[in-house]
Amino acid sequence: MDKSKSDKYTLSAVHLFFLLYVSLVGAGLMDFQRHVAALSEQDTWIAVLAASLFIVLLIWMMYGILKRQEASGAHLVAVNKRYFGSVVGAALNLCFILYFLWGAFLTLRFYLHVIEVWIFPEMNQWPLVLCIFVLLYYTVSGGIQTVAGICFWGTLSIFLFVLPQTVLVFPFLHPQNLMPAIDHSAAAIFGSTRLMAQQFLGCVALMAVYPFIKDGARSAKWAYLAAGAAAFIYIVMLLISIMFFSPQQLKETVWPTLSIVSIIHVPLMQRLEYVVLNLWLLKMVSNISLGLWAACHSLKQQLRVRPRIALAGALALFLLLFFLDNDPGDTRKLIDMYAKTGELLVFSYIPLVFVISRFSAKSG
Repeated sequence: MDKSKSDKYTLSAVHLFFLLYVSLVGAGLMDFQRHVAALSEQDTWIAVLAASLFIVLLIWMMYGILKRQEASGAHLVAVNKRYFGSVVGAALNLCFILYFLWGAFLTLRFYLHVIEVWIFPEMNQWPLVLCIFVLLYYTVSGGIQTVAGICFWGTLSIFLFVLPQTVLVFPFLHPQNLMPAIDHSAAAIFGSTRLMAQQFLGCVALMAVYPFIKDGARSAKWAYLAAGAAAFIYIVMLLISIMFFSPQQLKETVWPTLSIVSIIHVPLMQRLEYVVLNLWLLKMVSNISLGLWAACHSLKQQLRVRPRIALAGALALFLLLFFLDNDPGDTRKLIDMYAKTGELLVFSYIPLVFVISRFSAKSG
């Protein structure tokens, strides 16, 4: 990559923290506690730690893969073509493109469902959808630097405005809910670990953004910091939820994070969760923008499709899917399918390619 292109299109290594954090912490932060804690209850924090360590391992593997490539081939599309050939590699790339789009659509659909149920039960969603689409088009068409900018604000919206508010619920917590410690079987904790790891499926976006990071080989510390920040916020929200709800209440609460915030009362503001959901729009737009950008950029590398044309096509596809997916139950099924598909496409793919790249490097 030449110097002028680097100055115009690349990012400093610190931006990788915001990009990867956004890929690791998504809409699931609203309801992950209900699913993950169903098996191991008060011991679920062990599962969160284990899943976080697993993601750190995957990040290390991805860096191992990317560092073995030439500068022009250190990205997802080129890696698949190199190790799997033009036909199988192209099929894999199309699978990842569809997977990025699938994740972006589900994030948008999930957020709009929460808005519909929690704030505007009778509102027609289309004006809000169109406004979000305009914002998404502006962000993604601006390139990786604009996407990184929205990811920066998406990260701050949680750490500066949402997370500090949880301090206000401390008087309502019951620390005894964390006892007895380590009281569940290894099978139960493994099941929770598997469910928790599904929250981190977006980590593969690292292989799409890596070529745009200046001195990418030395940016690993920011990737690990992003994984640590994601683990921290998940553990904090999990522990607060376990101490706030009884085990049965947690299983039956649809969005534990919002339910906790809803009890907070501050002067001149009766429903603080309304503010949280509006701030969460930045977080959701950053998640969706990153997925759309990764899909459009990968499509450009695979089929030479101009990114703006690919973006317009993706948004048109999203509009069509909105007509077909109006049932929250169907959305939940699609999210479960996305998670199971991701386990095969991401958690199996990365170790496989890591091993292949090691043997290929040795044989070369």
